[in-house]
Amino acid sequence: MRSAFPRIIGHDAAKAALGQALATGRLAGSLLLCGPEGTGRRTLARELAKALNCRGGEGDPLPCGRCGPCGRIERGTAGDYVVVAPDGQSIGIAQVQALLEDMALAPVEGGVRVLVVAPAGAMTEEAQNALLKGLEEPPARSVIVLVAAREDELLPTVVSRCRVVRLGELSPDEVLAVLGRAGVAGDEAAERARWSAGSPGRALSDEALALARLAGEAVEALASGAAYADPLGTADRLGPALGITKGEAGVEASVKRARLGALLRAVGRTLRDALVARAGAAPRRLSGAPAALLQRLAATRPGQLEDALDHLVRLEEELEQSVNPALVLEGAILDVGGALAPRGPRQDTPGAARTVGGRRGG
Repeated sequence: MRSAFPRIIGHDAAKAALGQALATGRLAGSLLLCGPEGTGRRTLARELAKALNCRGGEGDPLPCGRCGPCGRIERGTAGDYVVVAPDGQSIGIAQVQALLEDMALAPVEGGVRVLVVAPAGAMTEEAQNALLKGLEEPPARSVIVLVAAREDELLPTVVSRCRVVRLGELSPDEVLAVLGRAGVAGDEAAERARWSAGSPGRALSDEALALARLAGEAVEALASGAAYADPLGTADRLGPALGITKGEAGVEASVKRARLGALLRAVGRTLRDALVARAGAAPRRLSGAPAALLQRLAATRPGQLEDALDHLVRLEEELEQSVNPALVLEGAILDVGGALAPRGPRQDTPGAARTVGGRRGG
């Protein structure tokens, strides 16, 4: 059997499953690739399209990457590879109807037509319902691939008609390998990868270095108790990088939320690493926190890490519910910082409603 998807780093289980399906001719006509943003879902969809149309020989990997169809799909000029993306904020019913018409066409080069919807979660409910018949009975020489972060982004009726292939986070070494292939190496690659949460796409983003440094500073301030001891100073240091200051008034709310969400997740991953360290286990690290900091967190009193994680879960929910990012940041500083403080929450500020600089936090 030809080796499958050599250009994809990591995701061994997904590659093996798809490779076996290709080798036996049992690939489902409707696929759902699920996994975190930036972990290679769209890249795998493109490599699958190449594999289905590759004209390489038996000794070549699948896809070979050198034949005409492989080259045209890579360049985005292949008539049998169609990507449907949001037209504005969503993918509407008109786009799905056009996709269904594309599915009905015969392959241009005699291979397989591959139609990718990414991100599939951007489809309106009306559009998803319109797609159901195409998912249930795709033409014999067409494959539709939906790309989403989670299954619950789509209607259950859509998910039930697809073979679900799950992609996970990459290991630190795998992220470094992807960065190396992109021409990023040395200390910069290590710093980008450290807080990437297993996402090469995040590690390669323009903001990766700034957010990595911010995550390191935030975790240290919260873990040491410095954030809770000096909440206003901590907000003044973290706020500008997040766009949560008067001087950054032009930063869009969506950008602020994305930056703050990434920061909260980085803190949460560090706390989970500390819980694992406390238990004496040594699984794959979730965060980029240094070992000394994790040992310090692991040595906190029983219940402190759990309380801090409970606060983080609440704050992430508030952020998703469009609570002002400034208030969420303040809540992180006061509530998470208070839970982790060496002597616990300060006695002069009981309850969840606290203030930083005269504003309500929490």
